[in-house]
Amino acid sequence: MNHEMDEQASYSVHPIGIVKKIDDKRDKIEIFSRYQAALEHLEDGFTHVVLLWWAHHNDNPTSRSVLKGKPPGHPAPVMGVFATRSPHRPNPIMLTVVRLLEVTSTGIVVKKFEAFEGTPLLDIKPYLPNSDCFINAKVPAYFEKISQPRTD
Repeated sequence: MNHEMDEQASYSVHPIGIVKKIDDKRDKIEIFSRYQAALEHLEDGFTHVVLLWWAHHNDNPTSRSVLKGKPPGHPAPVMGVFATRSPHRPNPIMLTVVRLLEVTSTGIVVKKFEAFEGTPLLDIKPYLPNSDCFINAKVPAYFEKISQPRTD
């Protein structure tokens, strides 16, 4: 069996919902009706969720061709985009852990995050401390100030 990946292979990803801005502190993720059943039990006590979303404002040939950059506002050197959270990358898939404020029958309300109004949401996963947090994880010194655990 050949396990080599074809560099030109393509895959289909379909949004499950979109981001709606509520106010300066909250966003709503409106889940498309055919996916709303997948919200079941998310209200059982999860405080945070992992959102995977498409940085659609950066889905263009120029942004997809960026392979190196400098994180804005950081003393970090120019580095490969795989060492950054930049939305300018070969596939503009973004990952954000955010506080879950409410689960409704049609979506979720979360603490405001960096996505724009109308941003396509690809997936929601519960934040699980036993698999999503590594106490002894290390980052380069130039990221240490911004890499302290958050309290929200």
